Amino acid sequence: MKYCFSTLGCPEFDFNEIFSTALDLGFDAIEIRGIQKEIYAPKIKEFTDTELSKTIKKLTDANLKIAIFTSGALIYDKNLKKEAVSEAFDYIDLAAKSNVKYVRVLADKDAMPSKDLDFKHIAETLKEICNYAKPKNVDVLIETNGMFSDSENTLRLLKAADCKNLFVIWDAHHTFQIAKENPSVTCQKLKDYIKHIHIKDSKIIDGNISYRMMGSGDMPVLEILKELKKIKFEGYISLEWVKRWTKNLEESYVVFPQFIHYMKDLEKTI
Repeated sequence: MKYCFSTLGCPEFDFNEIFSTALDLGFDAIEIRGIQKEIYAPKIKEFTDTELSKTIKKLTDANLKIAIFTSGALIYDKNLKKEAVSEAFDYIDLAAKSNVKYVRVLADKDAMPSKDLDFKHIAETLKEICNYAKPKNVDVLIETNGMFSDSENTLRLLKAADCKNLFVIWDAHHTFQIAKENPSVTCQKLKDYIKHIHIKDSKIIDGNISYRMMGSGDMPVLEILKELKKIKFEGYISLEWVKRWTKNLEESYVVFPQFIHYMKDLEKTI
């Protein structure tokens, strides 16, 4: 398996600190979701036109990759369609220039499902974005969050959009804790579409999700790894430690090394 971390987990780090952390801890890649105060990846200094070639060289020389540019394009909201499409296009352009294969967009906003989502609108917007991405050799990924924590809803959307470069981030936390799906069910239903994994551990206490370090919660991590091995998954398993949004979580210098050691030790048992 290959491992990376989302920069959500280290919002205080600059790019050099992110790079050094990934390199020192033996991660294979980095998922870009903001750096310090800048959440919009195309505006991050290291990814601007004047700096991008140096950034790519630095990563290449260290045998590190960018797994995905994770946008915040909210394609479900009709009132924000223009802004969402513009953001998605900016991220696709950046991915193409960076030789990064994947860009995420959001078909629902939060972990908990929204009500009355317009599938037709979402599918049509996805098609527009995918058509823009296709000649640039970029794939668009929707995440299993919100309404799409239910893999049947995800499949329904994928079929409605009908794009050959549209795939899925399997957020295993959402499908298990929110939709209550067994990993074997989710993986079998979405196996032809899964290109990237988001994972973190948690417990539900009095109806509320409490994030935990790997192995300290209820997530069936070993079962997830077994299912990924069955489908010969070749993408990245990304720790999505949401420190940027949840300030009281443990610090990255504790969580990141624990994650990579835990996952590699667990993988040996499969």
